[in-house]
Formats: sequence, structure tokens, C-alpha cells
Amino acid sequence: AFIIKSLIDLKTLEDSLNILINRHESLRTSFELKENNLYFTVQPLNQVKSKVDIFDIEEQSILSRIKESSELRFDLSKAPILHSQLFNIKEGGHVLFLMFHHIVWDATSFDIIKNELNTIYNSLISNKIPKLNNITQNFRDYIELENIFLNSAEYADSEHFWKSHLEGSLPFLELVEGLSRPSQMKFTGDLFQFQIEKKLKNELELYAKDRGVSLFNLFLSVFKISLAALSGIDDIIVGTPINGRPTTEYDDTTGFFVNTIPIRSKIDLEKDFSTLLNNVRDNLYDCLQHKMVPFEKILRLSEYQRDSSRTPIYQTLFSFVDNTNTVKDFLGNLTEYVPINRQSTHTDIDLWLNKHENIINGNIQYYDQIYSSDDIKRLVDLFQKLLMNIVSEKPKELKYVLPKSKTFHLSSSGE
Repeated sequence: AFIIKSLIDLKTLEDSLNILINRHESLRTSFELKENNLYFTVQPLNQVKSKVDIFDIEEQSILSRIKESSELRFDLSKAPILHSQLFNIKEGGHVLFLMFHHIVWDATSFDIIKNELNTIYNSLISNKIPKLNNITQNFRDYIELENIFLNSAEYADSEHFWKSHLEGSLPFLELVEGLSRPSQMKFTGDLFQFQIEKKLKNELELYAKDRGVSLFNLFLSVFKISLAALSGIDDIIVGTPINGRPTTEYDDTTGFFVNTIPIRSKIDLEKDFSTLLNNVRDNLYDCLQHKMVPFEKILRLSEYQRDSSRTPIYQTLFSFVDNTNTVKDFLGNLTEYVPINRQSTHTDIDLWLNKHENIINGNIQYYDQIYSSDDIKRLVDLFQKLLMNIVSEKPKELKYVLPKSKTFHLSSSGE
């Protein structure tokens, strides 16, 4: 949901959305279930239209109304699978709410649509022809590519990798001893927010650059160390969503390309941080070489024992997104979002880090049936303390006493 402080031309907004629908096949796709098989149909050009619903509300009601809108159901048999609403706020300004079903949508698609909607709307307002990149590959081309992959020698090699990677008994991650877990995973959740300020962000960027690793690797490593310290186990599996677009030809293609892969690492808290960082980096690199295998197939290749009380293979999710190069304005306004607590979660603990120019925003969605905000604060405090310790210049043999009598060592160089 976007906060828009300037005037909005409704007809131009709807025309812009309909240009996008004609441009992107995924937005003209409908689905039908026949004999337990899901079939999709791409509707012809100019046959699918989007109408923006208009509501006049007071500013104090916006969060509750958006929450209501976010819970609306989709009819997958009718394209576009999109809810578009414009809230006119009586005190001034607007909120534009766009929600697509995940079956045709992922985070990269959001950026594509946001940027293209901005370009189209501003061009039409100025009586200009929008200039957009040509789309050379559509999502159904990707489906064909994936089907070829699943019958290839490369897939057989990836099968072998995932079997080896997830060999043996898989750990259950729990950060609090003696958790009482409902027999059926409910996926209800709450939100815990925190920030990594500019000074620490800049220091972490320099630290990662000096050691030839990405910020993604650095944060994932520290997150895994925090999980190991609080859980008391050294076998840590974290799921991470990856952009499954196979080539740059799909950079402007919308659709659900996301695949979640389980990154398994041995976290020995007696080792120095540099060793753990390199181990996690190598684990991640190996997994990314086999990212085309869909998670449902990875699940079948593992020795996971079905347990309806928790998510399979991994019980925590990690995502890091760099937003520093995204378009800063939207429909003539500085991009500003309405913060929404979805009150749901994918796993027991989902950590989302979003890097901006001067700050990194952290959001943890957690399973509120087993964890409290105090439990998550304990995790975040440890995570941030370790980040600060990594870049600090403290005396040699610096030791950090972790829960469960674990001691974590950093060298004088911060490693």
C-alpha cells in the first residue's frame, strides 16, 4: 500500500494498470482445477481489465481497512488476479492498495510493476508514449524451461546434491526449552521490528568488502550463530527465498519465480568467526548451484519425518534485500509505504532485512503460538550485539559469553 500525497487522476491510473495487464501475460492468466490438476489459461490481449475501487475514509481507519483488504479472497478462475483500491483520505492525500495472488507474483514482480506503473502513469499524464523494455520471455516459457531441466542430467546431479546436503536426521530448531507446540501449525504470527543504523551499516559493508563476502552472507552467518547459541544445537538449517529467474531475459518478466532452498551449516561456536563465515558462504554457494530444483522435490529427497506441528526441513526463514537502487519516487511522490502487520508467518521465525541508503530495516514475523515478543527481543539483541562485536576494535582474545554457557571468540582483527 503506497501513501500518495499529490492528486491522482483515476482514469490515468486505471489506463496504466490495463497497459500493464496487456504487457504481462501473468496478469492475464486464470487457473482452473480439473481432476486434481491445475491448468492455466492466458487470456487474449484487451480482454482483461482492472477497475480501481474507490473509498473515502478517515486517516485513523486506514490500517484497519487495509488489513481487511489484505484478507480478501481471490477467484483464480478470473483474470486479473488482482485487488486494486484507492483510499481517499479525508484529511488529505491517498493510499493506493495493490494486491496480487502469489500464484502470479513474487517480490521481484512487485518491483517490476511498481517501476513500470510509475513510468506509464507519468508518461500518460504528460501525453507521452511510455518507454519500457521489451519482454522477450514470459512465465510459460520458464515453465517449459523448468520441465526440460527436470528431465536432464543436470537435474540428476542436483538430486544427488540435495540428498547429500540433507542426509541423515534433520534437526528441529527451538530457541526456548520445553516449548508447548500446537499439534497443527497455525501460521498465526506477530511482528517485531528493529533497525541497523547508518554507522553500523557502513562498518558492516566495509567489513564484508574487505573479506570478499556479500552482506547477505555476513547477515546469514550471524543469524545462524545467534540461532545456534540460543538453541544449543550446532546443525542449523535456514530456508532462504531466492529469485529463480534463470537468465537476464526474464529480468522484466512477472510471475512466481521464487524457490526456497534450505541452507544447512555446521555451527561450531568454538571456532573463530572468520571460519564460520567462510563455511556458511561455501554452503550457500553450493546450494545456489542447484537452486532450480523446486522445494517440493527437495522435500521428497530428504529424510524429513512428517510433523504437522511445524514446517518441514527448516523452521526459520532468512531474506536480505538491497533496496538502495530502487526508484525513489512513485506517481509524483517520494515512495512511502503503509506499514502492515500481516499477523501471519511462513515458519516459526521469519527474518526480513531490507537495506536502504542510510539504514537497514529488520522485520521478524514470528509464530505467536510458541514464541513471545520477549523471546524474539532476546534473539534480536544477540544478533545486533554480534554485529557490533564483529566490527569493533577491542583487545585480542575478546570473548562473548552466549546462552547455555557457550563462549564465542573473536580475534583482535574482528574476525
